[in-house]
Amino acid sequence: MGCWRTAVCAATMLWIAAPASAQSVADFYQGKQITLIVGAASGGGYDAQARLLARHIGKHIPGNPTVVVQNMPGAGSGKAAAFLYMQGAKDGTDLGAVYPGAIMDPLLGEHGDKAPYDPTKFQYIGTADNGTASIR
Repeated sequence: MGCWRTAVCAATMLWIAAPASAQSVADFYQGKQITLIVGAASGGGYDAQARLLARHIGKHIPGNPTVVVQNMPGAGSGKAAAFLYMQGAKDGTDLGAVYPGAIMDPLLGEHGDKAPYDPTKFQYIGTADNGTASIR
């Protein structure tokens, strides 16, 4: 009888814990808005790429969230990177499109001690650039 009680008790604990399970990605993003922070002024190439991305990426995210663009030029995208690091939502509803230098310069020591953010804490998603760079 003790074994049966243990099984019932364990089953009850699992049942009670079931409603606390994490929601699906689609449920999370359903009805939400994603803000794409662009570290450049409106009207330029970076802005055009970000707006093109914003127009289509919501269809590829479960839950089909709305995506809006917010320009935040300044300091070679450093202003946008600092905003994302210090104030941006950490749940995937704030994304950034920043110049590579805003991430690489602090890592390589170029003004790194002055950057108000840690570039190693950002998650890289991808790029619209298909070029390659060489160091000479």
